[in-house]
Amino acid sequence: ELQAAANGQVDVLGVLTQDEPASALEFARQFAMRYPSVVDEDGQVMRAFSSGPPVTLFLAADGTLEHVQRGEIKSATVLRALVREHLGVEVPDGVSS
Repeated sequence: ELQAAANGQVDVLGVLTQDEPASALEFARQFAMRYPSVVDEDGQVMRAFSSGPPVTLFLAADGTLEHVQRGEIKSATVLRALVREHLGVEVPDGVSS
């Protein structure tokens, strides 16, 4: 929903770091997740940020890491504020949590 509301200014990518791919696919289906995901098979992503999930990375369009948010993002309002603060993108209300 965030990606759609951002009107092409924000892309979302999931990185599977601990669960089995089949479990992750079922979870994605159950919660209607519609963004692409990749599998961190050798654990490089988890080691790079030395913490367990959830971790949200905010990357600029050129791939520069702008911010690392550790822990759960508890609401759409908080997520929109983080996107605005770290990426400079204003995402309209209407994104549910």
